[in-house]
Amino acid sequence: MANPIVDEFAVTKKLLAWAERAAKQGLDLSTDLQPSIDDPSQMQRLVRHMQAGCPQHGIVYDATAVSRILGLPAECNVPTPKPEDGEVVIYYGGWSLKELRESKAGQERMMQDQDWYEQHEWKAESGYYRLLLPVPNSNRKKWSEQTEHLSGIDAEWQPAPVCVAATALLVHLTEVGDDLLRNDWCRCEEALPDGDYVALDIDGGRVVVVCGLGGGRYGHLWLSAARKS
Repeated sequence: MANPIVDEFAVTKKLLAWAERAAKQGLDLSTDLQPSIDDPSQMQRLVRHMQAGCPQHGIVYDATAVSRILGLPAECNVPTPKPEDGEVVIYYGGWSLKELRESKAGQERMMQDQDWYEQHEWKAESGYYRLLLPVPNSNRKKWSEQTEHLSGIDAEWQPAPVCVAATALLVHLTEVGDDLLRNDWCRCEEALPDGDYVALDIDGGRVVVVCGLGGGRYGHLWLSAARKS
């Protein structure tokens, strides 16, 4: 049987640690979070955010959670990997961007008037992926500089497939209402014939797939990274 005193201590310790991280980001908990505390639905999102883990300490969405959130079939018999600090671990079921857009979550949280990417049929291998969304210190770099920077972190990391990165953004946005990119953009591995790289952002509370950014330097354009577990 669980010890209520120990459980309460653990919860209090987690709350204090979360408050300390929020304060370092410039949040005044007495004012900035009060509307969310007063709103039951927003408060529940904060609770789910803490249960999932904060980005600094790793986030996990296993196959069961992904299936529940997206409304897509997702089954996996392998153990769910544990994330390292800053990682998002997520199950990806091999769906395309079109399938993701038409999913239960996609209809609510993904831009619906986009279909340009359907001709490309981008997909990745099913399974668990570790993601960096975004790669730290990867903005203000050209594509070649971003990939060089990524290889310097760990040779196993590669630019993230757009379907995998979009799944993570959509799942997290739907579950806790949080933008992992913090109003910025991230490049993915896919490139178009004209040299434009596919990128993702969240605009108006919806995941957006964009292109036309080329390989140049931009202050708000980061790199995404993934490695399959």
